[in-house]
Amino acid sequence: MPSVGPDFRKISDWVELAVVFLAYWLDGLHMATDHEFHIETLSEDQICELVKYIIEEFGSGLSQEELDESIGVVMENVPGLETESTQEIQRLIESIRRKYDDEIQYIRDQG
Repeated sequence: MPSVGPDFRKISDWVELAVVFLAYWLDGLHMATDHEFHIETLSEDQICELVKYIIEEFGSGLSQEELDESIGVVMENVPGLETESTQEIQRLIESIRRKYDDEIQYIRDQG
């Protein structure tokens, strides 16, 4: 009998599942029901969790280009993100970059 669901042996299916999970988690039931995403409603803790997710999924030794690509993969399927202004998206990306760098430095200091 052929499978009808995602093939979780493929990394793309895991990434898609993770993105859907993040989309629901980032803005709770409001985003899940209204499919609206507002960058300005993200708390510092939520951005930190997003950074931790990026480190877990993509690693702690990413170059700037790899980090940007990882951020893009995570953000590309977030419902409603396309309605945000370029400035808001850029601010979020910069915040993720800074927090990623801070988290990597903290990991190195602890090691």
